[in-house]
Amino acid sequence: MFRRYPSMHYLARCPVLVPHLAFADDIIIFSNGTKSSLKRITTFLAEYEQCSGQKVNSSKSGFILSAKASLSRANVVGGALGFSRIRLPTKYLGMPLYKGPKKSFLWDDLISKIAARMEGWEAKVLSPGGRITILKSILTSMPLYLLHVIVPPKTVMCRIERLFNKFLWSSKGQKRIHWECWEDLCYPIEEGGLGMRRLKDLVKAMSLKLWWRFRTINNLWSNFMKSKYGYNSASFSGGASIHDSPIWKRLSRAGRACEDFIRWKVGCGKINFWHDIWVDDSALSRYSPPIESPISLFHLIGGTIRGI
Repeated sequence: MFRRYPSMHYLARCPVLVPHLAFADDIIIFSNGTKSSLKRITTFLAEYEQCSGQKVNSSKSGFILSAKASLSRANVVGGALGFSRIRLPTKYLGMPLYKGPKKSFLWDDLISKIAARMEGWEAKVLSPGGRITILKSILTSMPLYLLHVIVPPKTVMCRIERLFNKFLWSSKGQKRIHWECWEDLCYPIEEGGLGMRRLKDLVKAMSLKLWWRFRTINNLWSNFMKSKYGYNSASFSGGASIHDSPIWKRLSRAGRACEDFIRWKVGCGKINFWHDIWVDDSALSRYSPPIESPISLFHLIGGTIRGI
């Protein structure tokens, strides 16, 4: 449909156009919102229902408009689609969708779930070893899903870690003295801690993993981000403007932290000859000004290089 009518695309100031995102039976369709586009979308959905025997659940579907969109505009879109309007922030696949700076209340549901899970265990007689096992295997793993996408504010991380520390030292719901702070408990056992994991360390590890996927994997997400923010490994400085998205700011910080530690092994010649670190511990551009940049090892040699 979008190939036949390219004018339907939502213009995101990016050469890489994303008509839709789908996961299992959930789908998000991006459109410019004109009457003709909305009509084509409803016709397409009706044809899909007729061919597949499945039906779109209107009560669980909705549309999102800009916060500046007028009420009359919302009524036109709602009348054409038959869906109700959804306002940000909202949730999709368990992840909050929002616009603007980080908001602490996006984590209220997670904090409530952790507190509710702890209440059931606090009423039971658990040994200190049992509480440590529960913390390591269950409670500290509950925020992982959200941490992959969102960096929580420091106040949120403090609230969650305060709950963890309270669960460790309390007994049957009774408050007791906290003999060690949570930061000291997160040291390795060899250094006198309990081997717990601090949330800020988890966030940093996941940010580095996200950067590595962005840097090495060729998929829709990485291509969209590289195109939108003009990423180039040869000229990347790790900077992000105040108007950039939170995910790009997170990627930029991770890139500054790990780019100098990435080492490349010669394979099919896709290495950037001047700016990737593939010889010793520094890029060749630090020793000699690039003759032509960017240039891959393959193009420099002019042939196919087999893996070494």
